[in-house]
Amino acid sequence: MNVEQWWSSIPSHKLPQWGTSLVSFMTPVVALFADFLPAGVSCGWSEDVDSAYADRENNKLVISSKILSANPERRPNNKATKLEAIAAVLGAQLHETGHFLYSPNSIPDLMPVGVEPDAIRSSIVNIVEDIYIENKLMSFKPDLAWMLQDGLWPYFFPADEAEKFRKVWPGIKPETVKQANAAVGFISQAWRSFDEIASSGEYEDGLRRLFMSVVGMDGLDDRRNLNNEIFRYLGLEELTAKQPEQEQGEGDGEGQEQENEKGKGGGEGQDDEGEGKRLRTADGKVVNPGAVRIDEKIEPSWDDSKMLDLDSAGEIPVEIHRAASGLSSQPIPVNRTWEKLAELQKDAATARRVPGPAGHVGRLTNPERMFSDGRMFSNSVMENADGGSFSYRPLEIILFIDRSGSMCRDNKFDNASIMAANMARTLSNAGVNLLVATHQTDYDSVFGEKCVISIIKGFKESYSSTVSRFQTMRRLGAGGANADADALRSIAKQFSPASSGRRRLVIVISDGQPACDFYGGMAGIERTAAVVNGLRKQGIEIYSVSIDSVAVAPNDKIYGPKYNVNSSDPNVAAQLLKKLIRD
Repeated sequence: MNVEQWWSSIPSHKLPQWGTSLVSFMTPVVALFADFLPAGVSCGWSEDVDSAYADRENNKLVISSKILSANPERRPNNKATKLEAIAAVLGAQLHETGHFLYSPNSIPDLMPVGVEPDAIRSSIVNIVEDIYIENKLMSFKPDLAWMLQDGLWPYFFPADEAEKFRKVWPGIKPETVKQANAAVGFISQAWRSFDEIASSGEYEDGLRRLFMSVVGMDGLDDRRNLNNEIFRYLGLEELTAKQPEQEQGEGDGEGQEQENEKGKGGGEGQDDEGEGKRLRTADGKVVNPGAVRIDEKIEPSWDDSKMLDLDSAGEIPVEIHRAASGLSSQPIPVNRTWEKLAELQKDAATARRVPGPAGHVGRLTNPERMFSDGRMFSNSVMENADGGSFSYRPLEIILFIDRSGSMCRDNKFDNASIMAANMARTLSNAGVNLLVATHQTDYDSVFGEKCVISIIKGFKESYSSTVSRFQTMRRLGAGGANADADALRSIAKQFSPASSGRRRLVIVISDGQPACDFYGGMAGIERTAAVVNGLRKQGIEIYSVSIDSVAVAPNDKIYGPKYNVNSSDPNVAAQLLKKLIRD
């Protein structure tokens, strides 16, 4: 059977139009094909993803409604016909059903004993698992195999897409971590089309055979052993051990120096808090133990015609663009709690800039005193005890938002976007020199993985002139990975120089786990912490807003508990103010 034959069996004389009508039509169809899902698992649609994922935590199979979007630019594959898109929906649903039927609850469950999950190893594990479950499905339901072979595969994994990885990996045993990532990315994109893609030689043949040997296997131990064999074949242990040496001298000063020192020391307790919760594959997939995504292609949130800078000082190239605009006019909800920031700034910048008697002194302990103390936006010493002059430093703030794929779950990115817009509105109206930006990674055929920073509001722009970018940011959502260390190092260069006398301050909004092809887990936490410490030595203050309670522990490690607050706290504005006020 194929999609045309399947469609001809449906009692309908007319295929619905793209968009809502097509989604409505497919809803009962998808439910019909989910009859062999485990009890309690429901199916639903989402605009926040490009394909589908299995949410094991909430017993939900989620399919992207963008596949059927009325707007061709929203579709993950805008070259597909309507019937091909329908077949892709069915294939994505069948694939994720396979994870519910045959996969363990998490990626770490498939790791060999003693092997810690990092981005590249998790990518390998996920690919092996995809091969395993899809072949199990085709044996279990041979009458539905066409949904994978003629639906999912050509839509999301066209054979020609694999060739971009050849530019980084020549088909031999990898000599660098970057080549190893490209080799894994090639397999991820190509394994469904091996018959169509010529091999580059003996080494690649061996790698192909290893991955495909999972077909017919049973039991977790067999897959764990195979995963370990692939790790050894790629030489990952040796490459990972060499990577710190390769990184030396590639940084830009104190931050990099600190980073290398930190890497030698081992870190505090080697606690893997959050490890494996949001790892990415070599080709940009999100690997979540509770929600394994078959693909998470980024819809560009930046304007390529307005590239502002290219920074290649770190491990990953960083492009800085102006954010996209004009795709949404949806109003942004107003949260008045953030006006505390604005009121305090006005107080510090006006009435209290004149000589006079001493006012409130000492550490603030009550939020209500923040309005009158005015210490957040000042020097450490606001007033002399004898009534001397008040010392004031103009402020520059960078509000920096994690836009990686994990942020699209549980409305985290939407909540972060609303929070950022409200902070931008109140601070800009109070005269604060403010820049707002997001960061995520994308794949470049020349550089491999790259970090993309999108400037939503520049220092010299008003909030009112940039509202459309904030609205568009909410609509486009999040995707890709997050190279926090490289992103922070690059965005800090947007500040005025230290000689300007300005107080320079970064507020990061994130869910706490750096994860890209080059670093993740504790290595990513330590690398990012090293950059943060280096920037602080340059006089730049860095604070963190953890977007949920899960993010608090890793962000405490990166930024320090003293500089981190939990956004789910109803008093988050007051808590952030407390963090910003100096002794």
